[in-house]
Amino acid sequence: MCLPIGIFVALLYSDELCSIKIKYGKLGGWCPLFKRTMRYVIWILFFLVSSSTVFALEVSSKKDCVICHVMWISEFRSEKETLIEFQPGNVLMKDTQGVVSSEDMCFSCHDGYVQDSRNIVWKFQRHKVFVKPSDKVTVPPELPLSVKGELYCGTCHSAHGEGASSQGDPDGRTSLFREHNIESGLCEKCHTNKADNKLSNGHPLHRIEGFEIPEKLLEMGSKRISDRSLIICQSCHRVHGAEGDNILVIDNRNSELCVICHEKNESLIKTKHDLRLTMPDTKNIKQQYASESGPCGACHAAHNAAGQKLWGRPLDTGSSTSQLCIECHKEETDIDNKYIGTHSHPVDIDILATESVGDLLPLFSDDGTTNARGRVQCFTCHNVHRWAPDSPDNRGGKDIEGDGTNSFLRISNSSSDLCLECHTDKKQVLMSDHNLQVTAPEEKNILGFNAGSSGPCGGCHVPHNAETDSLWAKELSGNGAVVSELCTSCHSKSGVAKSKTVGDNYHPVDVELDKHNITSDLPLFDDRGNKTGSGKMVCMTCHDPHIWDPDKPVAEYTYRNEEGDGTNSFLRISNSSSDLCLECHTDKKQVLMSDHNLQVTAPEEKNILGFNAGSSGPCGGCHVPHNAETDSLWAKELSGNGAVVSELCTSCHSKSGVAKSKTVGDNYHPVDVELDKHNITSDLPLFDDRGNKTGSGKMVCMTCHDPHIWDPDKPVAEYTYRNEEGDGTNSFLRQANSPSSDLCASCHDNKSYVDGTDHDFNVIAPLAKNILDQTVKESGTCGACHVVHNSPYSMKLWARPFGPVYTDESLINALCTSCHSSGNIAEDKMPRATTHPADKKINNILQGDRKASDFMPVYDQQGREKNLGRIACPSCHNVHQWSALFQQKGDGENIEGNASNSFLRNVSFKNICTDCHGIEALFKFKYFHNPDKRTVDDGF
Repeated sequence: MCLPIGIFVALLYSDELCSIKIKYGKLGGWCPLFKRTMRYVIWILFFLVSSSTVFALEVSSKKDCVICHVMWISEFRSEKETLIEFQPGNVLMKDTQGVVSSEDMCFSCHDGYVQDSRNIVWKFQRHKVFVKPSDKVTVPPELPLSVKGELYCGTCHSAHGEGASSQGDPDGRTSLFREHNIESGLCEKCHTNKADNKLSNGHPLHRIEGFEIPEKLLEMGSKRISDRSLIICQSCHRVHGAEGDNILVIDNRNSELCVICHEKNESLIKTKHDLRLTMPDTKNIKQQYASESGPCGACHAAHNAAGQKLWGRPLDTGSSTSQLCIECHKEETDIDNKYIGTHSHPVDIDILATESVGDLLPLFSDDGTTNARGRVQCFTCHNVHRWAPDSPDNRGGKDIEGDGTNSFLRISNSSSDLCLECHTDKKQVLMSDHNLQVTAPEEKNILGFNAGSSGPCGGCHVPHNAETDSLWAKELSGNGAVVSELCTSCHSKSGVAKSKTVGDNYHPVDVELDKHNITSDLPLFDDRGNKTGSGKMVCMTCHDPHIWDPDKPVAEYTYRNEEGDGTNSFLRISNSSSDLCLECHTDKKQVLMSDHNLQVTAPEEKNILGFNAGSSGPCGGCHVPHNAETDSLWAKELSGNGAVVSELCTSCHSKSGVAKSKTVGDNYHPVDVELDKHNITSDLPLFDDRGNKTGSGKMVCMTCHDPHIWDPDKPVAEYTYRNEEGDGTNSFLRQANSPSSDLCASCHDNKSYVDGTDHDFNVIAPLAKNILDQTVKESGTCGACHVVHNSPYSMKLWARPFGPVYTDESLINALCTSCHSSGNIAEDKMPRATTHPADKKINNILQGDRKASDFMPVYDQQGREKNLGRIACPSCHNVHQWSALFQQKGDGENIEGNASNSFLRNVSFKNICTDCHGIEALFKFKYFHNPDKRTVDDGF
């Protein structure tokens, strides 16, 4: 009765056991002996059992210890030499033949004979056993290794149920495991690094939000658990009976396993990102060719990847998410020239700090995960798994060239929808002449794409392989700032916008404003086209090429090539009131409050481009930024008969001009004069023949006039927009010329001593008017005797009616007698004798040295200074300086003169008088105006 049931079962199964051992090799040698012995034992057992009345034979399928532990029965042991070599096996007991826990012993049952047989382990893959653990795993003490330190079946399994619950369930609680295998927990015991997917850059495990394991995967042998949102090791791996390498549930060489869950990414297969087609000779970090790893495995690794995006290719340490793309798309790889080039769209930037990003585009954290507050990366615009966003099935074969409709873009960019997801402020470009899809559909950018395939933005910008880091899409000449060069690449004689060129004369570009003491809120740019506070002024300083009308940034446009004006024309600020010009030229602002604001005084007057001041702005009446007549941006057609600056003035201030009521007349102050040839120096500006200011240029209208400032003493004065009559204090003068002669004195410094003397009408006759009906207050001190415009006389631009002269006198005396004659202002200062004998001509060899102390000019009958001429009033009198002894202004009093002042040129007889009169010269000089002292025989 107490006979061990195990022995009985062993006897019953001895034939089968031996057949198994013979079938699988190593135990075949001892099975015949074992069978004979067991049969002998069976007869003995039957004899003993037959004598018992309480024993009943019951056939059972239950196993007993001796089925595996045959060496435990001492009766079975032999002291003889075994038929096979003694080999201590993979068991915990030393010095024993390796039978009990050998692979063959386990497979003696689990070969398909029993129900839970794992029979497919013979056909497919299984977990490695009878090998020493690699350094990539850590085997805990509760999972024993063999005496050889190797993994074996007993490392994970125990036929005795030693460590696990004796009650099994579908979630992995079974008596055959040494530890509970709930959610692949037993796997994670050794594979600790792969269990922590973030630490090891491995595939995420356990619960994933919104994910459910597909039924198809479960049908293929994935471990079924109650919660299908849980991903565990056994979702992809089968410890026994795996069909794919690395004990995967199915072969993954064509990424069949990956796409079961990631079915949206299946569209990558057979595209340019299927490296089996485009880069078959490259290897991933596992040193596998794409043909071995499959399309997904070429870029991703499920375990021990290069980054948390499971990146399967080498990456630089600390690189951004975009480095995943750059690893292949860099110039060194030369993948059919699909590298991004030196200048590409910036990545790894915090776009939310400056702009917004569209709802359709993702941002990324540093670990590569999507994050609404993250940064722009390559994946923001590109979906690397889908060739054509509007047609996922369009796989774009290896040799198909991409464009704005595909190229792995998240959104088709054929209408620049992708660009405008972020750059919403540029949206108006679609409704403008700069939409080349409408105005120049065949014009190609630097990559050979026209606007139809690249989108409107692609006419001027490309995200990769651009000319500059500002993504310019045109080849540049290198002759200027790249921003301006982009404009002129179209707006030139050979460009697609040749009808809209800037001409030979246009507003300067590449200008550093700070060198001209100019500050502005308009954007400046560096030499590479990037905005910078201390950069240069270029075309895009004034123009925003994305917005046609600055006052209507979302205006609809009819896609016509429209003629712009000062209100639009891609200007950053509407210039209809010259606001744009005045951003930099603030010192010209007073022109708005003056007669030179043609919007008020001549609103219909047109400039050289056909625009009136209403459409071009006040500045546009005289200047145009493009296609000007000169490099000083004159906006009027010039005759070419004089200095261009003066010609600009006379184009209006002439008999046929819009300012014909304000002409300079036939007699006016000389212009186009080179002052240095007359030994004149001045602080007033001089100009060259092209109208540019220069220190050694000529005196022109704008030497004395500043056409932008009506009143030099009130540069910010409000103006009532009336056509006001000017005087010596304003009239667009650079300096006020009343009440003192400051403006005239800038050049005629030796004439300024007239101020405050008897020849200053402010002193002697403030209410007297000149020939233009101006008082001295209105005309200034000089203006009482001279007028710079509209003088009736060419001689000295005289401002008063000529006085009486004798027929043989020089006409120059008429200037003096206009006051010093009967009935005129200075009739009380009229000399009794005035003239020198007309037939006595003087040869004055000092005529050329006007600064000589004894200089005395002589004149011809027409009043012109000559080397050989007559003595006239100005020969002895310097009308601008009261005393020859003192170069100073007067005291503002009408005083009686004497022989030492009275506007005499000098007080010495050592002058030209001595040439004829010798020793009597002093006497003759003294009594020249006294008829009582003059005698006929004296020659008078």
